[in-house]
Amino acid sequence: MFNIIAFSDLEIYQKKQYLDEMIHKLTYLSLINNYEIAKYISYFNIYYYSSNQMIYHKGENANHIYWILNGNVQLEDENIKINIGKEEAFGDESLHTEMHYFLNAKTTTDCVLLVLDSNKAQNLILNNIKENYILENLLTTISGKKGSLLKEQREKNQFVFLEEIKNTLSKENRIKILGWILTIFLPFFYYFIALDYPKLYINWNTHIFISIFIAVLLMWSFRLIPEYVTSIFAILSILILNVAPQNVVLSGFMDGSFYLALSIFTLSSLIVSSGFAYRIVLWILRIVPLSTRWHSYSLFFVGLFLTPIFPSANGRISLMVPILKNFLHSIGLTHYHQTTKEEISYISKIITAAFIGTTMLSTIFLSSKAIHFVIFGLLPNLIKERFTWSYWLFASLAAGLVIIIGCILLLELFYPKTKNPPITKKHIELQYLTLGKMSINEYAALGGLLLFLIGIATSSLHKISLPWIGLMILYATLSLGFINHKQFRQSIDWTFLIFLASLIGFIKTFSFIGLDSIFSEKASFILHFLRYLYFVFSDFQRFYSIL
Repeated sequence: MFNIIAFSDLEIYQKKQYLDEMIHKLTYLSLINNYEIAKYISYFNIYYYSSNQMIYHKGENANHIYWILNGNVQLEDENIKINIGKEEAFGDESLHTEMHYFLNAKTTTDCVLLVLDSNKAQNLILNNIKENYILENLLTTISGKKGSLLKEQREKNQFVFLEEIKNTLSKENRIKILGWILTIFLPFFYYFIALDYPKLYINWNTHIFISIFIAVLLMWSFRLIPEYVTSIFAILSILILNVAPQNVVLSGFMDGSFYLALSIFTLSSLIVSSGFAYRIVLWILRIVPLSTRWHSYSLFFVGLFLTPIFPSANGRISLMVPILKNFLHSIGLTHYHQTTKEEISYISKIITAAFIGTTMLSTIFLSSKAIHFVIFGLLPNLIKERFTWSYWLFASLAAGLVIIIGCILLLELFYPKTKNPPITKKHIELQYLTLGKMSINEYAALGGLLLFLIGIATSSLHKISLPWIGLMILYATLSLGFINHKQFRQSIDWTFLIFLASLIGFIKTFSFIGLDSIFSEKASFILHFLRYLYFVFSDFQRFYSIL
């Protein structure tokens, strides 16, 4: 028999001792950042085994991975006996889906084991350590015959994956084939038709540009190739056919919004990679009371806080997911069909609040959505100088308050009564204890964030444009080594930056060749219709006031 105790139930001196071993010594865990371990710390358990006790048998499903905190364990079968000791890991088979243990595991002394179930271990370890390293460690721990089993499992998974891809392609191919046919023939159809009808032909440059525009629009509509590849095609076609000068077509790569987006992506990467964002979340959770209402509102306002910092809703959601998982684990949710109605109501409310906070409020801030940089880049220079980050916030403040209040009222309307979660402050304190003291990178993230916000708030005094404030912070971050070249390559959405710059150049080419004035003349009837609606609305308002 063995005893199990949750990691959070240990005495404070034991937590500090084991955390120090986990972070600095244990296999796999010593290679993972503190804040990543903090996200999963509540899932760890401590198992106490006596001497000569079987931990698992050969052929059992690999459902747990084990680390030895004290004692010795022997891995064995008919031909093999391997002794492993303190700080080593075994049960690595659990890091691979649907695997079984290749050897028996038995204690040779009294043992204290750190245990994590396979699902959580895969999320924690596979997302932070290369698979080759894990396979190599497994191969050096156990005999070579499991290599064939791994190969067989991999081939099986690959076969299932290929079947799924085949079924998906059979449905999507028809639409893509139609899209390619239209993309190839419609531009040529317009090109030759416009030559025969003088009313459609304006001038050569405009004629070519509209043909390219039709092809680009169809590529985007049918999603034939990624958006940034389509934008490169548009820019390249315009340059080769000499529709507009290079300084107009490539103006997006010299635009301030390009450098603003680059700077914010870098700062966001530093805030996430340093663990500072996760520390902010834990700070808030330590303060708020233990109730469903406060948990949902805290997650809502955490999402609101992250919205102006991260220009990607997917990035904000990915940061919130571990927090939501911790909440679900704290109420003992292991299988959805075993939950009660009260627990489902609690889960639904906090997930809804987190989703709304991270997605619905992006219109309030200039830096909260990537497409905002595109809009900002298309503004005239005079308006762009006035429409700073703070002015955008000021212009959207009334609408933002309505959205925030409306979201809170809707949460109360749809989830009026929910059961309070059985979570304790000890659980949150354990996560915070795992983070340890603030690192230099966290201080750098905090400093960069404060400088960015102060620079925005005082832009009217120093007269430095917002993109150049961000670029200065980018330079300081890179020159001091807080983000290395590998992070700089991987964490920044370069495909979006190419799309952003190309789209700005494409739109400025549209204006340069005079198509904007032509369309405004052709669409003048819309302005007359809007004026007519305005007068109708004014008459209705006067009539209503008389009543």
